[in-house]
Amino acid sequence: DIKELIAFLQEKMISVYVVTASIKWAVEPGAKRLGIPFEQVLGVQTKIIDGVVSDQQEGEITYREGKPLALLNLTNGVSPILCAGNTTGDLQLLESSQGVRLAVGASGAGEDLLATEKELAKIAIEKNWYYHRFRNPL
Repeated sequence: DIKELIAFLQEKMISVYVVTASIKWAVEPGAKRLGIPFEQVLGVQTKIIDGVVSDQQEGEITYREGKPLALLNLTNGVSPILCAGNTTGDLQLLESSQGVRLAVGASGAGEDLLATEKELAKIAIEKNWYYHRFRNPL
């Protein structure tokens, strides 16, 4: 269970980060429920201009190669010891891990992410990374 893994890592004084291609503020409530502080959630951000959310990007775009860049910027260049991801958009982040690389899948038939989850699973198996499926096998 992911909650148990996060709690275990935090007990060992290991900082846990969420790096998402989604808008940061949409992911923060879920991260909070997992005990991850907002400042350890990296996601797409837009500038606030005169109190209004703009369409101007702020910081790294946390997609593909932007994911490890944003994380390494926040950690002052310290590479992660464990990375988990569910789509090929997480490939560069997984490759940035100096330790464990975990590909996960949860999408079912007809769900939007199923194809890219399958592709990441295939890559993980080819590279001898860990893989976990949260639902019945594909």
